[in-house]
Amino acid sequence: MISSLRLPSEPMIDKTISSSVILGSIQDRDGSDMCWDGVRGGARFVQPGTAGEFEEFFILDGRSVVALRDTRCPVAERHLYLGEDYVKFHIRFSGSSIIALDDYSASREISGPSFGIMVQPSERRKVEQIPSCGHQRWLTILLTRETFVDMFESTLSDLPQFLTAFSAGKADQPFIASAQLTKTLSQTAIAMFSSQLRGSTRRMFFEAKTLELLSIISEQLTQQFVPGKRLTLTTRDSDKIREVFRLLEDDPSTLPNMSVLARQLGLNRDKLIKGFKQIHGQTITEASLALRMHRARELLHSGESVTRVADLAGYAYIGNFSAAYRKFFGTSPTHEHRKHTHQSARGPIV
Repeated sequence: MISSLRLPSEPMIDKTISSSVILGSIQDRDGSDMCWDGVRGGARFVQPGTAGEFEEFFILDGRSVVALRDTRCPVAERHLYLGEDYVKFHIRFSGSSIIALDDYSASREISGPSFGIMVQPSERRKVEQIPSCGHQRWLTILLTRETFVDMFESTLSDLPQFLTAFSAGKADQPFIASAQLTKTLSQTAIAMFSSQLRGSTRRMFFEAKTLELLSIISEQLTQQFVPGKRLTLTTRDSDKIREVFRLLEDDPSTLPNMSVLARQLGLNRDKLIKGFKQIHGQTITEASLALRMHRARELLHSGESVTRVADLAGYAYIGNFSAAYRKFFGTSPTHEHRKHTHQSARGPIV
C-alpha cells in the first residue's frame, strides 16, 4: 500500500546500492558461512546471532536480480539506490519503508502486505528509509529493460502505459504503482522463503518460482490495470490524470466530484475515471481512501486525538471514522493512538 508521507529524521546506517554492488556481493566469496553459492550466481547472508534471519540474492539472466529479505532491523537504515533502468516488482509481507524518488514531490510509505511496481530509469535515484525494530519480510524482482521485454513480450501491448513506455526505453520519469497482493502471488513467494534446498537445486527452484511469479504478475497486470478495452491516452491526458493524484495528496479528506474535476482538467469524465485506474492500478476513490487513512495514522502517531483526526480526515461522525479505519488497517484508531502515546511516554528503548 502506497501513501504520501514525510521522511522522518533519525540516526541510521547508510548504504549505497546498485546492480554492480549487488553483483559484486554475490560474486565475492570469502569461504565463510555468510555467503554461499557465489559461483552459480547466488548469495545468502545470515544475520549473526539470529535464528533464521537472512538476506538472499541470485542473478537472473545476466544482470537482473531477485532479492529476499527476512530480518528484524535493530538500527534504522537508509539505502540510496542509483537509477539503472530497472523495473521492480515488490512483494511485501511485513514491515514498512519510506521511499523518495527524484522528481517526486512527496515521499511514499510502503507497508505490508502489499504488491508494488516501480520503474526507476537511469539517472533517477531512489532513497529508501527503513525504521528500526521492524520485521522486514519481502521479495523484490529487479528486471533490466532487456530482460523485461524478453519475458513480457507476448503481453506488452496489454500492460499499463508506464510499463510499455519503460519497455520502449521512453520512461524518463520514475513511477510507482500498487496492485493487489493475491493469494496465488503470496503463496508462490512464500514457497521461496520456506525452501530448505541447497546449492544448484536451490537455484533451479528459485529460477522456476521466479518465472512463475512473473507469469502471475503478467496476467494480473493485464486484468487489474486493463479490465476492458485499453484506453488510448495522450501525453497530455496522462499528465492531467497524474495531476489528480497530486490533488488527492494535497487534500485527501475530500473526494472531488468527478464531473467537476473532469471539466476543470479538460478531460472526458469516463477517460478520467478509467485512465486513473489504468495508470495507477486503483480507482480515484480507492486512492483517496488510502491517502486519507495513512494520513490519519500519521496524525495518530504524532499524538493527535482520535476526535481531532476524524475531523481532519473529513468524517463528521467519529464512529464512521473508526469503522473505516478498522476496516482498512485491521485495528481501531483508539488502539493505535493509545499504543503510540504509551510508547512516547515510556521514551526510547536503549
